[in-house]
Amino acid sequence: MAIKIVNNMGVISIDNDIIQNLAAITALECYGIAGLAAEDSEKAEILEEDEYSKAVSLKFSEKSISIDVHVIVNYGANIQSVGDNVIESVKSKVGDYTGVKVSDVGVFIERVSME
Repeated sequence: MAIKIVNNMGVISIDNDIIQNLAAITALECYGIAGLAAEDSEKAEILEEDEYSKAVSLKFSEKSISIDVHVIVNYGANIQSVGDNVIESVKSKVGDYTGVKVSDVGVFIERVSME
């Protein structure tokens, strides 16, 4: 399901992959994030760039979007602070870039990286 934004000049369609990649890259830019992990993986390994969509899931409602991000945190980082930062950053950047209201962001810590 792509997001469709209708205005007086026409229709803008934003594919899910774009939103997933934007959320993934935004999460990776946050302090304390070692990488992204697939949400359905039994062994949380850091995903390669072409697999980022496996770490982000989207849920659409009538006027907003909910985003879940699965991350790997660096050892020694304050997990709550890292999670709060990811939530705020993803919510802000996805909302600003797409013009769609992000109702909430869930951050799932899949592993702590010792590297």
